[in-house]
Amino acid sequence: MLFGGIYELWPDPLVVGAMGVKELDHALSQPGVEVVLYWPAWNWTLRTIPALLEAKWRAIRLRKRLIFMVNSIPQQRLLRRFGLTAHLASLNCFVDENVFRIESSPKRFDALYIAQMLPVKRMFLARDIPSIYVVTYGECRDQAGGYDLHRFEPTLAHANFNRGWLGAAQIARLINECRVNLALSAEEGAMLAVVEGLLCGVPLVSTPCRGGRELFFDSRFVEIADPTPQAVAAAVSRLSRADVPRELIRRETLRRLQAHRTAVGNVVAGAVGDLRGSPVMEGDVSARFFGGKGTAAHFIGF
Repeated sequence: MLFGGIYELWPDPLVVGAMGVKELDHALSQPGVEVVLYWPAWNWTLRTIPALLEAKWRAIRLRKRLIFMVNSIPQQRLLRRFGLTAHLASLNCFVDENVFRIESSPKRFDALYIAQMLPVKRMFLARDIPSIYVVTYGECRDQAGGYDLHRFEPTLAHANFNRGWLGAAQIARLINECRVNLALSAEEGAMLAVVEGLLCGVPLVSTPCRGGRELFFDSRFVEIADPTPQAVAAAVSRLSRADVPRELIRRETLRRLQAHRTAVGNVVAGAVGDLRGSPVMEGDVSARFFGGKGTAAHFIGF
């Protein structure tokens, strides 16, 4: 469920998960869909409430059930204040641990930052890290059509980066080649790259944030740094020397992921039971969607 999409969570009655405004509209417009679980790509705030209320009333008019899924406790409290059903289940639960796993690759870089070329990503905060790889994408391109990180962020002229789009397996390999993962935005959504790195057994340096990634923080392998280049570089240096067992990082992250996957399974099972009149087990939902070939196998193209 990366960067938007519609996924089949249960086939009969058809329950889907949607991420993205256009995807939500499309899911609600499909005649066979009876229940939509909607995840935020970004942090929902008071500014978002009117659009969410409008979506809720549209679902009612279409005689469909719309359930809001949130990435953080503040989001859940906000939506419930306005009478909206909101369940805490981080979008990070969709990350595939079979792709993002520990590999025995030699370390080539001090840090990795997976970040679109946008100001909100605050790439300049990584400028004092001597050796860094940035997995990026966006509209800033060179004459050959490749991504141009150095033109977008001149303070990272020393950084290595990808010129074209990378697949999940390629990103996982790069994560394993770095000592520390980075999360430098002040506000975001679930920030899937955080959990991708933790599943690879790589510790994390984050700045203070809102939006949901903090649900996966653990002081044993996550350090919160002040939003200055000096503080970020110092935190990277400390974590690089800490020698935290990679298996510990992955195990604890999987434990947290399972709690969110169970929450999704419970919501889907409850909705299916209400509509069908007979119960569905949470474990059946979770095993079907999160097991086997992974969540990508349930993508719906309509």
